[in-house]
Amino acid sequence: MAEPSMNSRKDKVPVVRDGMYVILGASGNTGSIIANFLLLKGEKVRVERRKSSRNLASLMEDPMTHENNLVAVGQFDGNAYESSQAAELTLNGAILRAEIARSYEEFLQIFDKFYADDVEVSSEDSPETIRGKERVRAFLSNFLVPLHVMAEVAGLSVSVQQTEVPRDSANETHSGWKIDFTGVGGSWCTLKWNAIRKWKASRVVYEHHYDHEQIGGPLTEDDLNLNWGCSEAGPQLPS
Repeated sequence: MAEPSMNSRKDKVPVVRDGMYVILGASGNTGSIIANFLLLKGEKVRVERRKSSRNLASLMEDPMTHENNLVAVGQFDGNAYESSQAAELTLNGAILRAEIARSYEEFLQIFDKFYADDVEVSSEDSPETIRGKERVRAFLSNFLVPLHVMAEVAGLSVSVQQTEVPRDSANETHSGWKIDFTGVGGSWCTLKWNAIRKWKASRVVYEHHYDHEQIGGPLTEDDLNLNWGCSEAGPQLPS
């Protein structure tokens, strides 16, 4: 396969061989956009900073592998910044490809693959830090299951978007998230927040959410198709 160049710039060049995209200089915003675009298409992606001493041939001999559309990410030359950057891109790409209307289990599989057993999760809106993978998984399930029911059965439209937040520290990544909820009648609610993740190798050991914002809403039962017989104590709507 030919090796395409996106444009004349040489700091953000995806190179293809055997179905693997290698992106040089993906630490900037342009490289991140390219990487996320390719991940959303289900392509295999590897990121490398331009200053890496490894040559292109050696990169191609050590590809990341796919399993159920999730990529196993290992260390990048022992460089903590590059390792966390690659893992962050892969995790975010997997989240964006998953669809809550199709399955909530997809998100739990992503969590199981990328988060450490001793992970800690906190939020500026809560004084409690949730510690341990089992506790965090249970908390996540309590959010995902009713959301899946509302999306699959009751007609709630859910759209997830992610943007990169600049950062410059090893083993720590920052990202911005937005979820748009749209009811059957067109009413909508948008939730926005930022996230900090701390990585150890290819696993998240700490995640903190901050700068929460709600735009529009809250949605009510009138925004759902409840003809399927949901009880009065049905799932809680985004508010």
